[in-house]
Amino acid sequence: FAMHILLMNLNPEFSEGDQQTLFLARALVSEACRTVLLCAEGSRLHHYALKSDLEVLPFSPGAWGKMTARLRLRMFFRRNPGKWVLHAHDDAAAALACRLARKSGDLFPMNTRHNPARITDTKLGDKIRPSRVVACETQEIAYVMAEAKVLPSALKIVHGGIDARCYPKRLQRNDNHIILACTGRLREGKGHEQLIRALASFAQAAWLPPWELRIPGSGPMFQYLLDVAKDVGVASHLAFPGGQAARVRRPHCARRVAPPHTVR
Repeated sequence: FAMHILLMNLNPEFSEGDQQTLFLARALVSEACRTVLLCAEGSRLHHYALKSDLEVLPFSPGAWGKMTARLRLRMFFRRNPGKWVLHAHDDAAAALACRLARKSGDLFPMNTRHNPARITDTKLGDKIRPSRVVACETQEIAYVMAEAKVLPSALKIVHGGIDARCYPKRLQRNDNHIILACTGRLREGKGHEQLIRALASFAQAAWLPPWELRIPGSGPMFQYLLDVAKDVGVASHLAFPGGQAARVRRPHCARRVAPPHTVR
């Protein structure tokens, strides 16, 4: 039988996780199976997918939660029969994939989990739980998925490693500064506050060369994190460059640091 893959990413932003969806789609083009990318219409992911000559199924932002979206996708599957793996890369896509799969035995929903914080939402958990496979990037995420009553047999720990070949090489600096780049979207639940508080010990280490932590992104968390940094005495070591693509940010940084991702 024919096996096809529908990569589903409905996030209108373009975070590092969304870039991995793009890289995966590019890699799968050379495989024997057909690969289609479902994404938010007009998003940067949509733009880069078209530039890469990928087969794209765009949806208007906000439309995927409506009945018309599900009807459109069911019509797509009728016109393109076969076994389909619905590989979701965000919460909205995961919920949509599971709803579609309930009506057809030819649809195989799987979900890649980068951040488990929102799975504690009961309604969201009910929608995502039927996923046949849940690929967790860390053991901690797998524990949280198990607490959310996802079947243990569905949990797979697969680290979503970043392919360094997709990014420019690090630039050489002529000063003695250490530039740290924070990963993870700037939003509640990622654990940026814990990271800033943990770095307070760096400020007390006189033997360290000058250092700076760059936290990309914008939004309501900005002022709160700045207040936390002032409270623990590291405000002079922080920089908020706003929205910035990883390809732009990484060449200037010596190390990447990650917030805890999960606040229980």
